[in-house]
Amino acid sequence: MSMQSARSLLNSELMQKAALYERISRDIWSLLPSDMRAHCWVSGLDKGLLTLVTDSASRVHPLRFMQREIIKLLRDHYGLSVKKIQLKVRPGVTESLSQLSQRG
Repeated sequence: MSMQSARSLLNSELMQKAALYERISRDIWSLLPSDMRAHCWVSGLDKGLLTLVTDSASRVHPLRFMQREIIKLLRDHYGLSVKKIQLKVRPGVTESLSQLSQRG
């Protein structure tokens, strides 16, 4: 496989993963109060661990409270076996992510 083919394949895989994360984020938003929707994003999904990012520590507790509902949604809609949700706080991240989501 040439280097260009490998890059093209890698870019395609990354784009597919990004699209999946965005779809999952949007489905999770449907469970959240409207004031939280623009402040929570999927940043990783690996071996039963879903990583969610939010822009404020004040949003972590409500997300922890909703873990079972989120895990059920992922199982029912995507067939994913998520065992645990990791929550990370990244101030300012939602500003740049919301700009990306407005493109699509």
